[in-house]
Amino acid sequence: MLRPIAFMEACRRRFGDTFSVRFTGFRSPLVMTSDPTAIRILYSNPDNRLPPGRSFSLEPVVGSRSLLLQEGAEHLERRRLMLPQFHGQRIRAYEELVAEIVDRELERCPLDRPFAAHPHIQHATLEVILRAVFGVTDSGRLERLRRLLPQLLDSTSSTTLQLRILLARRARRESPVRKIRVLKREIGRELSSEISERRRDGTACNRNDILSMLLVSRFEDGGAMDDPEVRDQLMTLLVAGHETTATALAWSLDLLVQNPVALARLTEELEQGEGEGYLRAVIQESLRLRPVVSLAGRRLASELV
Repeated sequence: MLRPIAFMEACRRRFGDTFSVRFTGFRSPLVMTSDPTAIRILYSNPDNRLPPGRSFSLEPVVGSRSLLLQEGAEHLERRRLMLPQFHGQRIRAYEELVAEIVDRELERCPLDRPFAAHPHIQHATLEVILRAVFGVTDSGRLERLRRLLPQLLDSTSSTTLQLRILLARRARRESPVRKIRVLKREIGRELSSEISERRRDGTACNRNDILSMLLVSRFEDGGAMDDPEVRDQLMTLLVAGHETTATALAWSLDLLVQNPVALARLTEELEQGEGEGYLRAVIQESLRLRPVVSLAGRRLASELV
């Protein structure tokens, strides 16, 4: 749990690309694989006998109706509803806002000494989520969420969180998620108020933040998400998008600093406005070398023949 990558690498060297392990708190062994062909089959999952693995440590944070915890037709229906909001022109519409937030954060960075980039990237990423995803404009609510959300994210990003949850569950003791639940309730009240106000004033159809788009989007049968589900999906986007984005950007900066030729070529491409081909290559190579999510699970729902 504390050094998962080193442990998995040692197992792979000893047992091969595919092996099984047992962890405290899990009733059944987990089968691990690093074989690209096997991984491709697991992710394509055409017959849905291998749905995403459920994580009991996520539910207190994202809510029971989160896309991360849904399976089968329910998951697919919501995925189809939400994914278009993150492609093409929808995302391009946020460029100016993101640039404004990043420029403001850069002004806070010292120029006369080395500094840690990751905290600044975290701060900017959270601000993008508050403005582009949640679409919050009320100054009081913004300040409350700026205070509450980092506390929640810090509580859930601990490398020992899942281990502590597993041990508490096994010993039938109070789970460390109690603090998380308290924070989640406070944040939930703020988001519920924002959702109610957005529905009441009827402005959602004239805005381009993700919350507004979720409120006006419809399933194939004409139905819509209710308020509790919208709130859970917002929390999902926060948890899935904040630390992953901040970590990926921080690693990209680190790798570029260590590779001055790549940094010079990227800078030249951006300054001359010759497209984003090399930028895309840099991002993809950074994610390959420093993957943000090292493990992704699938749960066996029926016997494989």
